[in-house]
Amino acid sequence: MKLEGVYSVLPTPFTAAGDLDLESLKRVVDLFIGAGVNGLTALGVTSEVARMNDTERVRVLETVVRHVNGRVRVVAGATGAMTGFAYPEILVKIVKLFHTGDLDAAAEAFYPYVPLMRFEFQEGLGMAIRKEVLRRRGVLECADIRPPGAKLDAATVAALDRVLAWTQKPKS
Repeated sequence: MKLEGVYSVLPTPFTAAGDLDLESLKRVVDLFIGAGVNGLTALGVTSEVARMNDTERVRVLETVVRHVNGRVRVVAGATGAMTGFAYPEILVKIVKLFHTGDLDAAAEAFYPYVPLMRFEFQEGLGMAIRKEVLRRRGVLECADIRPPGAKLDAATVAALDRVLAWTQKPKS
């Protein structure tokens, strides 16, 4: 089986009490599929798989596979160079433009999002940032990650606000 295209790593949503939030997980699945991804990665490193017990891992994987229902491929427990991004539709657009040979258009689609990608890929904070962006997009009820994961402080939230505002400004 050849895996090509964009395979977004799914975050594992938790409630404020730390329980699995499978309804939010389904909304993330729908958002990512709606964005045009070729597949989804469940239980990857950035899915907080190490912070779950075996029963929770089974529940997450069963939920993803059932909810996907054959719409895209599902990979379980894989890691790769691209750990995920809260705007998979941007990744899909970049890959499509690249494959059509329109490298300039691919670059134009990519570069405005580099600040957000770099901000989201921060060691120790990346998943908390990605979950907060997905919460703001309306698919996660709660952006919490499980301990010992870092919580976003006020300065980081303010910086995220600035990066998102800059990213979403129309480019001249």
